Amino acid sequence: MREIKRIISGDYPFGKGQEQAYDSFEHLYRSLFTQKSDLFVMLTVYLDDSGTSPANDVIAVGGYIGTVKQWERFNGKWKSMLSYYGIKMMRRSALETLKGEYDGWSKEKKERFLRRAHSIIRQSTYTAVGSVVVKRDFNDVIPKKMAGMPGGVYGFCAHYCLKAVKWWCEDHKYD
Repeated sequence: MREIKRIISGDYPFGKGQEQAYDSFEHLYRSLFTQKSDLFVMLTVYLDDSGTSPANDVIAVGGYIGTVKQWERFNGKWKSMLSYYGIKMMRRSALETLKGEYDGWSKEKKERFLRRAHSIIRQSTYTAVGSVVVKRDFNDVIPKKMAGMPGGVYGFCAHYCLKAVKWWCEDHKYD
């Protein structure tokens, strides 16, 4: 409702009569938060079979913590970087193999792209959270009843990331 009122009143990131491409991230944070200093936690989970395939020995889940203002800065810089390099979305597995949108890239171009991406992430977030588990160890240690719970080893990693967010928030007085 607040979002609708903002559009009607003209209190939106673009003025009356101006069109702007829809931005789902901007829509989400403007709908949920009122202050630029509000903490916004975004966990990024790579769903491109990076560890979820039975053939992989490990699984990883990770993300970053930042305020609405930091994520707003990240979003702008990230889109600018993708545009500069002529790609629509960063997909690390394709980047590592120089396939898809990265076809024809040199190793040097890939390294420049990664340095810029890492710089944007460091400048735009408080910290990273992540969890990596060796699947065989998980299956050997975790009781079968627990291992079969929703998400299995993947859910276990995601849950640990959420715990890491909670610990970081407690350490930094975000209640």
